[in-house]
Amino acid sequence: GQTEKTARGKSGDEILLTVPPSFANDPSKFLQLVRHSSLQPEAVDRTAMAVRRSVLANPGFATEAAWRWKALGPKAVPMLQGLYDYPEEGPRLAALTAGAYLSDPRATPELLKMAQTGATESRISCIQMLGRMRSDPTILMGLRALLNDENVDIRLITFEALEELGDPLIQAYSIDGKFILNLVPSDEPLIYMAQTGTPRIVLFGEEMQTKSPLLLSAWSNRLILKSEAGDPEIQVYFKESPLVPAQIYNVDPFVPELVRFFGHDSTIEAPAPGIGLSYSETIGAIYRLWSSGYIAADFKAEQDRVQAALRRARETEDFEDRAEFDRDLPSTSEKEDSIPSRVEQQPQRGDTVPR
Repeated sequence: GQTEKTARGKSGDEILLTVPPSFANDPSKFLQLVRHSSLQPEAVDRTAMAVRRSVLANPGFATEAAWRWKALGPKAVPMLQGLYDYPEEGPRLAALTAGAYLSDPRATPELLKMAQTGATESRISCIQMLGRMRSDPTILMGLRALLNDENVDIRLITFEALEELGDPLIQAYSIDGKFILNLVPSDEPLIYMAQTGTPRIVLFGEEMQTKSPLLLSAWSNRLILKSEAGDPEIQVYFKESPLVPAQIYNVDPFVPELVRFFGHDSTIEAPAPGIGLSYSETIGAIYRLWSSGYIAADFKAEQDRVQAALRRARETEDFEDRAEFDRDLPSTSEKEDSIPSRVEQQPQRGDTVPR
C-alpha cells in the first residue's frame, strides 16, 4: 500500500523519509534501522565483520551492533551464527537479537539457553524475542519450564510470551466483561494484578487455595469469610448495602473459584453464584486474604514490575547512541561515511532528517 518511495532526496542537504506501511505501528523501529543502515550496501560481509570486531572489542556497543546487523539484512546472518554461543553475554545477546529479527532458525535453541541462564535483563529480552517468533513445540516447551522459575519477573514475562504465542495451557476467562482471569500452570504460586489494557488477575498454580481455619472481615463487616479446620468450603457472608439483607454462600476454597465468585453477578442467564464485586473490589478482597496469610503465594501488582524495571535500568551503564563500526572499511568518499550520531526527533511521514 505504499505510494511513495521510502527515501527521496529533497535537496543536497536533506532526504525525505516515508515510513513504510509495515512499520506504521512501530515507526521508531524504522528510524533505528535507517540510523544504522550502511552507506556501503555492496559491502555487507565486510560491514558485518567490522561490526563483529567492534562489539567483541567493546561489548558496551551490543545494542548498536544488533541494530546494525538488523539493518544489513539476511546476508549478515552467517556472520552472526558464530556468536550465538559466544561466552560473553553482550556480543552473544546482540547476535541472537539480530538473528531472531532476521528469522534465523538457528537462533532459537540458543535464545532458549540464554533465557534460562543469563542475567535477568538478558533473560527477559530473550523470552520477549521468543514470544514474537513463530510458535513451535520447541519454543513452547522451553518457555513452559520457565513458569516455575524462582524469579517472579521471569515467570511473568514468560506468561506474557506464551499468551502471545497462543499456548493452549494459558487459560483465560472473562468475568462478566469486567476483567480477565488467567490460570497459569506453575509450581510457584503467584498472584498478579494488571490494569493496562484489559484489567486482569493472573493466578500461577491452579491448585492454589486458602488456608483454614479462616476468619476475615472487610468493609465494615459487609464481607465476612469463615471456615474451620477441615471444612471443605468457605462460608461467605455478604451484605451488598445497608438496606439489603446479608446473603450467605458456601464457596470452594480454591482461589480461582473465589475470584470467579467475587466478580460474577448472578443472573437468570448466568445463575452461577456470585456477589458481583467490581474489579478493584475483587482485587481488594484477594489482597486482604493474601496479606492476612490465608493464601501462600507471591503477590505482585503491575506497578511493582514498572518500579523493578526502572531499578534495573538505573543499574545499566549508558553508552554512546551509535558506534561507528565501519571506520576500518574503505569508504567510497569521506562525505558518505559521515553519519549523524543522533537524530533529535523521530521523523513522521513527510518530515525531513539531516543527511
